[in-house]
Amino acid sequence: RAMSKQPWYQKKKSGSQGADMGFAEAAEAAPAADRWPQAESATARLFLPPAAAGRDAGDSYEVLGDSDQLLYIELAPGASVLASPGAMMMMSNNIQTSVSYDSMGVRCCSGESCCLARFTNTGNLESHLSLTAKAPSVVLPLKLQRDAGAMQLRRGSYFASRGDVDIGFECDCNPLTSCCAGFGCVRQTLAGDGTAFLAATGTVTTKTLADGEMLVVDSTSLMAWESSARLGVRPAGGCCVCCLSGEGCCNTTITGPGTVYLQSMTFTRMHNALSFTVYKKSRAGAGGGQGSAD
Repeated sequence: RAMSKQPWYQKKKSGSQGADMGFAEAAEAAPAADRWPQAESATARLFLPPAAAGRDAGDSYEVLGDSDQLLYIELAPGASVLASPGAMMMMSNNIQTSVSYDSMGVRCCSGESCCLARFTNTGNLESHLSLTAKAPSVVLPLKLQRDAGAMQLRRGSYFASRGDVDIGFECDCNPLTSCCAGFGCVRQTLAGDGTAFLAATGTVTTKTLADGEMLVVDSTSLMAWESSARLGVRPAGGCCVCCLSGEGCCNTTITGPGTVYLQSMTFTRMHNALSFTVYKKSRAGAGGGQGSAD
């Protein structure tokens, strides 16, 4: 069953009698200043929406919305999807929910939930399933290739997968990076030939690093990277920089070759920026007129 609605990222091509133009084509047709304000030589790029729709093992999926996105999947008969607990938003009535206990210990060590929800189409026709992350997020689909090695990512970024996707972990025995790089001594990995869906916050950008090219990043902004890239740290600067710049004592580095994915905001930083305490006055005669915090 083909999707009847036009994908959200498609636009009308002006002067072509209503023909559809994909986002990537529209971006190429736009002036360079509109596509990327810095310069043609800029190497970092926004995560383009065409990668947010595709097919995997006969099932089609699409990411809907400009922000706080949801993942819409068309499941073939007998097909299933794994997702983090509580990710289901809506689904067809012939999709059955079960619990996946496979590799519980590995998933716990990687920082993921020990059990995942499995959604299986038990009917004879394609059925739809909509999933959302636990927090306001942008959905990032990653097509994995087992030959390319495991993908390393920040804990809590994974929220769904389709096909052959193995959630694992690797230990960082280097005390410098395990203590100062911002990822701890255990890092989550994804491997396989399926499609994994990550939850990012803010604007997602990608950068492909050449062999030996180093990128200095904020540790909270680094979301995922290919296993061919190397994680490291370097001093942020002198004593005044460490104490007064707000960047801490160390900066995280990532050295190519490989592709890295970065997010402009994390849920923790968003929570800290938006959290506040509201005070209201107690009613007269109750509490002696002093304020109370709710």
